[in-house]
Amino acid sequence: MGDKMYLTLVVMGLVGGVLSGLLGVGGAIIMIPMLLYIPPILNLGSFDMKYVSGMVMVQVMFSSIIGLLIHRKNKLSSRDLILYLGTSSLIFSGIGAVLSKFLSGIIQLAIFACLATFAAIAMLLQKEKDSFLDESQDSTQLVFNKTIGIISSAVVGLLVGIVGAGGGFILIPLMTTLLQIPMKIAIGSSLGIVLMSSLTGFAGKLFTGQIPIVESVFLVLGSLPGAYLGSIISNKLSPTVLKRLLLLLIIVIAIRTWYQVVGALDTIGIISVFMLYAIVYRHYKINQTKTQVIKNGTSQRK
Repeated sequence: MGDKMYLTLVVMGLVGGVLSGLLGVGGAIIMIPMLLYIPPILNLGSFDMKYVSGMVMVQVMFSSIIGLLIHRKNKLSSRDLILYLGTSSLIFSGIGAVLSKFLSGIIQLAIFACLATFAAIAMLLQKEKDSFLDESQDSTQLVFNKTIGIISSAVVGLLVGIVGAGGGFILIPLMTTLLQIPMKIAIGSSLGIVLMSSLTGFAGKLFTGQIPIVESVFLVLGSLPGAYLGSIISNKLSPTVLKRLLLLLIIVIAIRTWYQVVGALDTIGIISVFMLYAIVYRHYKINQTKTQVIKNGTSQRK
């Protein structure tokens, strides 16, 4: 593998690191498609999905450490969220990582596409009043349903362990919708949860021979400064901007991944995905309009 490939891996690691710190997603949701599509486009060869998932697990682990340190410094991560959801995710991520050894690359890719689709729909259907939760809440005094949190993070941990993702892109919508966690605290806490789940995921993939060591090192070299930069930027942006950036990212990646899974085999499949997003988005806009009408009516009565 030549110098151009190593340089490309550093640049991709930098991009993934920025997104990790900025949106609390670990970077896997962008790293997996980049590793699959960019090297072939540049005529640098290609990676199998099994090795891609292993490399991304390493990148996610190191990016999460840097991002978490910055968010904790700014008091934007919850110890209880990390403890309860992280422990559950950690256990099941390890199980998923071992199971991935027996699943084909296309199945892993399909699971990843399903996760991204579910995350996008969850965010689109989030009620308008939940989009602006009290961001002044103290992260050390959050109250949330621990049972729902543990169960949901276990399911996410199992699935992301299979595909090598950290799970932040699905955990954040779950925390803001099911657990009613403010966006910035969800982002900061997700990095801690992702870090815990990636530890066992990393071990599972390492011991089953799914991690190319040299390539992973170059990926991490780019992701560390990127995660630091992304975390600094994240603290300066509003929760609304962060939510919209995350939603846009998830939708684009989900559609592109579904195309990779079914596009070459079934054109109807990719059209169906576009139609699904169109229907959900229309439902979201209608609810948003109704909420605004109610707010205006209330203001006028006052």
